[in-house]
Amino acid sequence: MTILKKKNGGWRRGVIGLTAFGMLAASGQVMAANPLVSHVYTADPAATVINGRVYVVVTHDQPDQSDYSQLVDYYLFSSDDMVNWQDHGIIWNSRENTNWANLAYAPDLVERNGKYYLYFPDGGGSIGVAVADSPEGPYIDPLGRPLIDRNTPNGAVQWIFDPGVFIDDDGQAYLYFGGGGPGNARVIRLNDDMINTQGAAVNINAPNFFEALHMHKRNGVYYLSYSTNSAGGMSIDYMTSNDPMQGFTYRGTILPNPWENNFNNNHQSIVEFKDQWYIFYHNRAVANARGASTYQRSINVDRLYYNADGSIRQVNAGPAGVPPIRSVNAFAVNQAETFAEENGIQTEPAREGTQNLQMSYGDWVKVANVDFGSGANEIRLRVATEGGSSMDVILGDINNQPLVSVQLESTGGWQTWQTQTAHFNTVTGVHDVYLRSTAYHNLDWFQFASSDGPVVTPGEPTGKFLGNIVDNGRNRFTDFWNQVTPENSGKWESVEPSRDRYNWTKMDEGYNFAKANGFPYKAHTFVWGSQEPSWLGSLPDAQRAEEVEELIRDTCRRYPDMDMIDVVNEPISAPSNARWALGGDGQTGWDWIIRSFELARQYCPNSKLLLNEYGIINDRRKATEYRRIVELLRDRGLIDGVGLQAHSFNLVGYSADNLRGNLDYMAAAGVPLYISEWDINIANDQEQLREYQQKFPIVWEHSAVVGVTLWGYIAGQTWMDNSGLMYNDGRERPALTWLKNYVGQTATPTPPPGNTNGGIVVRARGTQGDEHINLVIGGAVVADWTLTTAMADYVYRGNATGDIQVRFDNDADGRDVQVDYIRVNNETRQAEDMEYNTGAYNGSCGGGSYSEWLHCNGSIGFGHTQACTGNDCSGGGQAATPAPKSLAERIAERLRARFR
Repeated sequence: MTILKKKNGGWRRGVIGLTAFGMLAASGQVMAANPLVSHVYTADPAATVINGRVYVVVTHDQPDQSDYSQLVDYYLFSSDDMVNWQDHGIIWNSRENTNWANLAYAPDLVERNGKYYLYFPDGGGSIGVAVADSPEGPYIDPLGRPLIDRNTPNGAVQWIFDPGVFIDDDGQAYLYFGGGGPGNARVIRLNDDMINTQGAAVNINAPNFFEALHMHKRNGVYYLSYSTNSAGGMSIDYMTSNDPMQGFTYRGTILPNPWENNFNNNHQSIVEFKDQWYIFYHNRAVANARGASTYQRSINVDRLYYNADGSIRQVNAGPAGVPPIRSVNAFAVNQAETFAEENGIQTEPAREGTQNLQMSYGDWVKVANVDFGSGANEIRLRVATEGGSSMDVILGDINNQPLVSVQLESTGGWQTWQTQTAHFNTVTGVHDVYLRSTAYHNLDWFQFASSDGPVVTPGEPTGKFLGNIVDNGRNRFTDFWNQVTPENSGKWESVEPSRDRYNWTKMDEGYNFAKANGFPYKAHTFVWGSQEPSWLGSLPDAQRAEEVEELIRDTCRRYPDMDMIDVVNEPISAPSNARWALGGDGQTGWDWIIRSFELARQYCPNSKLLLNEYGIINDRRKATEYRRIVELLRDRGLIDGVGLQAHSFNLVGYSADNLRGNLDYMAAAGVPLYISEWDINIANDQEQLREYQQKFPIVWEHSAVVGVTLWGYIAGQTWMDNSGLMYNDGRERPALTWLKNYVGQTATPTPPPGNTNGGIVVRARGTQGDEHINLVIGGAVVADWTLTTAMADYVYRGNATGDIQVRFDNDADGRDVQVDYIRVNNETRQAEDMEYNTGAYNGSCGGGSYSEWLHCNGSIGFGHTQACTGNDCSGGGQAATPAPKSLAERIAERLRARFR
């Protein structure tokens, strides 16, 4: 069979036999949910949970190997739904990344204090460690030598390999290792730096031990699992103890030698993810289907369950795999290298970041459980191809007729990327999506959209705000801008220059100006390493923490109607000097940020809480780190918007595609975007105009962008020279004239983000994506909606009056509803300020909790339409409710419900 395959940046003709990757479908065999990966051979899965995703680092079996002498590198995969797995590519090569190791046997990966530690055996003779700032690397070898070898006290076992790293609740880290038979199992303590050991290794007596020691902990019990020898059935067995190093009792088999494993060795890891337990292992299913050898392995995952006494039920492994935790958001930017099944594809590093697919004729990927919500009729594809190509988009089954066949124009190169679109009849609901190539191209990402939704048309008013700062003058402000942000007057250094002595004068002016004109007001900023008061540095941590809380509390009391707040500014570039007082890195790596947002949510419950940082719109690596912080806050319900600074040095000199790609990447986190601190400092009028014309429409027309705030506009009064748009005499530079005409607004007051003109808005999301809620007014259902997994506004514009309820009516395993707020006639009431909640979890369903979660079928009651958004919600006919709880009690209850 002659086909085209891409190699070293270009396509070539060659002959590839049926045993090569990707030819499985040609013989009528298509891999099911297990194994997880079939486009490369993978083994020894080491799984760990990092920032809401499961990461699995694996041994990379070569397609032509006949023994294990070619194991030199590791692949990394990750997933947030346990079904679609993202290929992060090769992250480590022992021969290229060290000067002493030649092999890369079964690895392990662990995170500590924001660093990622990769443990790699050099065959069976020693174990090294590499360190990186992100799971994807790049990793460096800090020791330049083994961490463990035959000189390690009591470490000279038959095979020094299979590292299993475990960090206990008290912070002590342990490394389990060894193999070759009974008597060769060891454990040794690691120092806090994770790259040095403490003391001597300790023997572990494990019946029928062969290799693959792995430790996990549940309910205070230590579970040590391992792979047995042939006498033990080549199974995964386990022992338990109340000590991580000794006193183990044998408990039996977790996983018998699994299906399609040819009664050969195995290697496991066990993790808890989203309140469910999983066991990862490998078998030979792909190799057997392709007629390859037993040296080509493939990773699998199955659910793991515990009995009431804490013992582990024997796993019934098989090709079905595990069910999805969530659906895929069709409207997010979905990386093409994230899929559930494939045929024929290969992956490679993409010039624009992450990986891309290499696709030739007949190659396809399946993305499982894609949620189209209320409808999509457009697909956007980020493609690169030298001669043009085409691709089918298919729903449900690969043999179905295509939804659309997309003709792809030549982009001029295999790493020259363009976004190309196609339209089709509207699709709603959840479907498996197949992307099948009918020619030759590279695919970086795809995104579905609805062209029937709101479209930004130049010259027409929009619901987005276009704001500016007010500290340095307001000449003709209301002619151009309809949102207000202070510049320096809202920063801690200005507000509290002397400890416990506030200067609100300048901030009062901006706040009062905003409210007098009906403009949204955004505070800037609470916690920031630059422009903090000098007296803060001399305080001990306990007092620093008190001062941060006092600043947030007192600012929110003085300005109760702040629409938005930059809670933490530049967390990566300029972290606060009080960060250690606020929790430092902690378990998440960003505990101090989480604490800052918790305080802001406590004292400013009616404001939208934002994070703000520069360098994100032009730097994917920094954007990746920033998005992890956003997701930590999002998963805790603490963030309402992502601030993306857009200063000239992040815009000028960077391509429009780079800007668009990074906006899409940040939007995929599912949190609205706020373009902050926009300026273009170019002295030449026409050059400044061209930059505005090329870059501004990208942010203004992006569906995830709520609004744009410029960072000054009066020439001579901006922080960057030549960024001004208007002279003091009122003359407009060409860029301002164009901007005014383009957005079609001259400071028409815009309601705060998310407001509607009348009616009732319910802002909510589901955790699985098919949760159903009703809006009930006066006992009658007036609207019903099926939720997606992203927070969204659901609007009813009728004239019903009476008691309001939000009712959840299709509860099942894994389904939950989070209600953010309701809005009645443009007044907002936060969901946690409800009258009652009969669907909250309090040990059983039903109950009166003040949680804004609906964990079971039931209703949140908000009182009467005529009063529910004011101070009194007694206008309805509901029975008397419990006495209101304190704010601290309500916050504690919200957190308990969220993490039940």
